[in-house]
Amino acid sequence: MSRALSIAFVSPHAWPVIAGTSTSHFGGAEVQQVLLARALVRAGCRVTFVVDRAAFSNGPSRGTRVFEVGELSVVGCPFRYFGGPNWRFFTDTPMLVDTLRRLKVDVVVLKGPKALLFGLGVHRRVFGGRLVKVVADVTDISEREPGLTAHLYTVGTRWMDSMVFQTEEQRVQGKRVRGLDGVVIPNMAHVLPAGIAPFGKKDVDVLWVGSCARVKQPELFLALADRMPDIRFEMIMARCTEPAWQDELVGRATGRANLRFSGPVPYEEAFRRFSAARLVASTSHNEGFPNVFLQAWQLGIPVVSLRVDPGGVIVSHHLGRVADGTVEGMAGAIRELLSDEREREAAGRRAVEYVERRHSASAVAGSYLELFRRLVGEEA
Repeated sequence: MSRALSIAFVSPHAWPVIAGTSTSHFGGAEVQQVLLARALVRAGCRVTFVVDRAAFSNGPSRGTRVFEVGELSVVGCPFRYFGGPNWRFFTDTPMLVDTLRRLKVDVVVLKGPKALLFGLGVHRRVFGGRLVKVVADVTDISEREPGLTAHLYTVGTRWMDSMVFQTEEQRVQGKRVRGLDGVVIPNMAHVLPAGIAPFGKKDVDVLWVGSCARVKQPELFLALADRMPDIRFEMIMARCTEPAWQDELVGRATGRANLRFSGPVPYEEAFRRFSAARLVASTSHNEGFPNVFLQAWQLGIPVVSLRVDPGGVIVSHHLGRVADGTVEGMAGAIRELLSDEREREAAGRRAVEYVERRHSASAVAGSYLELFRRLVGEEA
C-alpha cells in the first residue's frame, strides 16, 4: 500500500473558505483549492494550508503553530508585501520558507499570487520536496511582463516541478510562450448546498457574479441592462481595490427597474441565486477556467460569454453561447436563448452531464494524486 502523501497548499486568502465565512468574493481559486484539498484528504493524504495570519480574528500569532479545522490543518504566515511595503518581501519570504521547512511536506501547491512561486522555489531548492503551480489565469502563461513581481514569478517557474493547466489550450500556450511543462487537470465541480438541485424555479433572466476587477468588465453587464430594459438582470459584485471605481459601478447599478444588485453574498446563498437564473453571463476579458461557469452548469444553466471559452467547451459541447466580443453580440445571444426554452433546457442538461463527466471530485483528485505520486517517486 502506498504511503500517505503530505501536501501543503500555499493560499494566503483561503482562510474564509476553510472557516466557512466566505462570500462570493472568494468563489474562485481559493474555493477550488479547498475543494481539492478535502477530496485529497478523503483519498488518504494529509493536507495543510498556509494562509495569511492577518486573516485570523482568533488563532495563532506565529506561523509555527498548526491547528486543525475539520479534516484540514492550517498554519498562519505573514504576506505583508501584498498590498504593503515592498521591503516586507525580504522579511516575510524567509518566514514562509521556514514555515514550509517545519511542515516537512512532500508536495507544495500554489495557485496564486504567482509572485509567491519564487519563495516556494527557494524552499524547494534548499529543503527538497516537490513544487507544483496551478494556472490561475492566462497571465500565468502569457508573455513575460516587466517589473519585480513578474520577474520573481519567472524565476520561480524554473524551480518548480510541474505546471497544472486547466485546458489543453493552456498547455499548448504555456509550452509555446514560456516553455512550461506539465499536465492538464480540469477544475473540480462544487459541492451543492443542501436543498439546491439543477433546474430550480426561476425568477431572473440573466445573472452576473464576480468582483469589480477591471478584467471582469462589470460595466459591460450594466450596458447590457441598459440595452435590454425588458429583461430581468441580477448582479452580485464583490469589492475591489479601486474604491472610486467601485462606487461608480454601484451608483450605476442601483435604482434600475430591471436590475437587482447586491454586494458579495455568502457562498451557499450564491448557489441559490444561480439556481434562480435562466442564464449566467460572463463579460470577462480573460479567465483561467471560471468557477461561475461550473456553478452555472452544475445547476443546468447555460452560459453566455462575451468572449471567454476555456478550451472551447461552450461551443464544442453546446453549453450556451460565445458572443463576438461586443455588447450587441452578447445581447443578441441572450435574446436568442431566452426566446427558445427548449434549446435553453437542452443546453442545461448537456451542461450537467458535462460537469459530471469531466469535473467530478473523484476524477480530478485522482489526477492530482497521480501527478503527486509520480513527482515524489522521481525524487526517490
